[in-house]
Amino acid sequence: MFLLGGGGLHNSPFFSIIIPVYNAKPYIARCLESCINQTFFDIEIIVVDDCGSDESIEIVEEYTKKDKRIKILHNKENLGTFHARVCGERYANGFYILHIDSDDFIKSVACEEFYKTIQSDYNTTGIYADFCCFKVEFLPKGIFKKTPLYIRDILYQKEILENFLIKASSPPVVIWNKVYKRDLLRKIDDFIRFNFQNLSKIIMGEDLLKFFFIVIFSHKSIGLNKDLYVYCDNENSVTRNINSEARDKRVADLKYILTLFDNCTRLDLLQEKHILSAIKKIKNILRSSIELEYRYDTFYFSYLKACIKSLFFYRKWKTYVRILVYFLSFGKIKL
Repeated sequence: MFLLGGGGLHNSPFFSIIIPVYNAKPYIARCLESCINQTFFDIEIIVVDDCGSDESIEIVEEYTKKDKRIKILHNKENLGTFHARVCGERYANGFYILHIDSDDFIKSVACEEFYKTIQSDYNTTGIYADFCCFKVEFLPKGIFKKTPLYIRDILYQKEILENFLIKASSPPVVIWNKVYKRDLLRKIDDFIRFNFQNLSKIIMGEDLLKFFFIVIFSHKSIGLNKDLYVYCDNENSVTRNINSEARDKRVADLKYILTLFDNCTRLDLLQEKHILSAIKKIKNILRSSIELEYRYDTFYFSYLKACIKSLFFYRKWKTYVRILVYFLSFGKIKL
């Protein structure tokens, strides 16, 4: 397909789907099936092998024999999801990029709906959007499982930062509920690589850092009022592990990301008042998240203490629900 957009005329797929894979044997086939069975054919599927210990990549290799659109990138060592995605972005040929976690999947019409929305907007305005956000379905459904914020209106420049971060009660900082221009992500990757160090194997907070620069560098965003990505609850996720060692790793990562946002205030590019306001809010979200990490400590009332302390920094509706359920269950249910 020939596309006129970005820097000119490109003979390339419209979408690159990037899937980091690390010990995803129970889920990877479902994820790949959802990609190869898209009703929109003009895609490439990039699987980034992040050096797990199971047979995930052997399964992917079998799929490459069925569908030539699937390509595998092999990392030399385990780099973590953040860097695995960056590796995929460097290799991608698509005009737009969609990130999928290996334990999730997309609906069969997802890429077709993305394409129609993006192209229809371009035909009307003459400008391709830097990203398009959409709704998410959660499996299984639950009290905390609400689709991240999506905004159907066309937003430009400062409006993007204001609506997605400054005014949003729950900023949609996850990477996987949007499709992005490839060139935008590469620009951000270069900026982060030049200005920040030691982001290897970060497992918490990295999406917040990247999404901040997405809304800073984007000139235009659009939205799609359809749930096309299916987020599947994975009990083995690193963010679900409540032992103290895993908790300490997550806290260390969040504190490190917090120091990076401290450093952001020293960059000339980020001195505008509305940007500094967004940074202040993000830092409070990080401080709140750090406090919540201690809610499963074994000390008496540690759960309640962590929830209340987190509210001092950022008043999130989920935290109020946690406290309410804790009291109604006489301390037996800790979400």
